[in-house]
Amino acid sequence: MINNNIKASKIDRYADSILLSVAYHMHSDDTLRSVMLAEYYANNIQNENNNLYDTLFYDKPANKQYLRYWHGSASVVRLMHIFFDIKGIYITNGILLSLLAAALFAILIHGKIYSGAVGLFVSLISAGVWYVPLSLEYTWNFIIMFVISIAASYMAMKDNWKYMGALFMISGIVTNFFDFLTTETLTLLMPMLIAMCIKWEKKAPDCKTDLRTASLCTVPLGYWLFRNMGDEMAACISCNG
Repeated sequence: MINNNIKASKIDRYADSILLSVAYHMHSDDTLRSVMLAEYYANNIQNENNNLYDTLFYDKPANKQYLRYWHGSASVVRLMHIFFDIKGIYITNGILLSLLAAALFAILIHGKIYSGAVGLFVSLISAGVWYVPLSLEYTWNFIIMFVISIAASYMAMKDNWKYMGALFMISGIVTNFFDFLTTETLTLLMPMLIAMCIKWEKKAPDCKTDLRTASLCTVPLGYWLFRNMGDEMAACISCNG
């Protein structure tokens, strides 16, 4: 419990312990197999924090696989451990998140999108964003969210929607790599709402256009292909037909 008066400040290290253990057990003997199997040490009669302790101090070998869940972020954690301990990783992530948040606010304020800036501020405060860097489980998607929001904001202000679908397609791919089952909707909803907010500041809301914009962000691959390759695909089908 970070703050005894706020129950929501209780951070469960369960997921972080597994992630750290998976990263620890990656080896170079068979790198691909090691990464795919996501092996770690687990003793079912104790919690994951104790399992990680035993792994590090008693050199317990991996005895369990986490095949149902892709731990792409474990590779980043392993790399960061070359330079930092776990507290250093938390601090580094906190600094990175702060810089990204400041950049996004700067873009919105400079573009006079004050409603978007206020909405973003209220949402981050309501979510207790200052706790996020203290948990590896939640950090990655917040980082992706800020990066995609910055890119989407810039494109929306330039009224450049042609490649917005491609941007959100990339966002989905990166999200799947880092974290698919925790806060994955953040990397879709926050950038999309900010982009649409910028659009509303420039033009009056229009139901049909806004639904098309939401489709552009939500179903990026099909929509982007339709918008940018429709003529080529039609010509190809015609030739083959």
